[in-house]
Amino acid sequence: MNLKIGDLDSINDAIYYAVDNGAKVINMSLGQNVKIDPSDYKNKSISRSLRTHFKQTEQAFKHARDQDVLVVISAGNEAGREGGDLTYWDQAGNHDLFFTGWGSLARDFDNIITVGSIGANQRMAPYSNYGRSVDIAAPGGTQNVSYSIDPVTGSLVPRSELLGIYSTKPMYLHDSIRDAAWFYSDSKQLIDSRLRQSDRLDLVDLNTGDILRTRVSAKKVNISHYQEMIGTSMAAPVVSGSAALIWAQNPDLTAVEVRDLLLDHADQNPLIKPFVNQGRQLNLHQSLVAAIETL
Repeated sequence: MNLKIGDLDSINDAIYYAVDNGAKVINMSLGQNVKIDPSDYKNKSISRSLRTHFKQTEQAFKHARDQDVLVVISAGNEAGREGGDLTYWDQAGNHDLFFTGWGSLARDFDNIITVGSIGANQRMAPYSNYGRSVDIAAPGGTQNVSYSIDPVTGSLVPRSELLGIYSTKPMYLHDSIRDAAWFYSDSKQLIDSRLRQSDRLDLVDLNTGDILRTRVSAKKVNISHYQEMIGTSMAAPVVSGSAALIWAQNPDLTAVEVRDLLLDHADQNPLIKPFVNQGRQLNLHQSLVAAIETL
């Protein structure tokens, strides 16, 4: 089931709803974390509503654990590590030093997995949050940058290449221009499944409202439901899907047992050991073999 959330409280409501309606795996790709200085937290400078919310989230996680539901949480994309000091305050991606919301609360539950992201080079993605409280890493895509030499000036010219995870997306989003969407030229509404080849479309920057292209024939527009994306929100579903495959092999396993199979049979990648607990990197094959052996 696909549950849409709005405010913070709706996240907890969604957890309860999923658990009470038969979900065995909950994938939480929230796309946000809460950056809070530890000293501020101790000084109670956080708003009362935020404290209340995360106390309620703990109760929601307990409800999932009591009903034998596995919860998979994306670690978040706040790291921005580009060679900086890993313990510096601006490095908000360190789950072990800073309160970062749902991923931090997960440390106290044996039915929850927090997932970081690795790239095609088997290294930690520079955006991925990290720390020993990140349980495992899985492919989440990266933005690779290569350099060539300008033959005239002799200077280095960067070239960016997206190595992402192919994912579903709303059909109205442009397939390559970030934060741009197609609207019907006449009605000014987002395009939908009623789109006809005879329609005229405007491409609009969602941040500024500027029209990037106007009255383009729908026949000339590549309308796709898929797009390459990067982020820990791409990595977490890889682990969630792996858990589902393990349960398909042995439905009698508990959520804790499925979690243990994923973690205990992960590869030990020395390249990510500073950023992920024991350098765990998802190995679905080994986990599935171990699940079959439990039958």
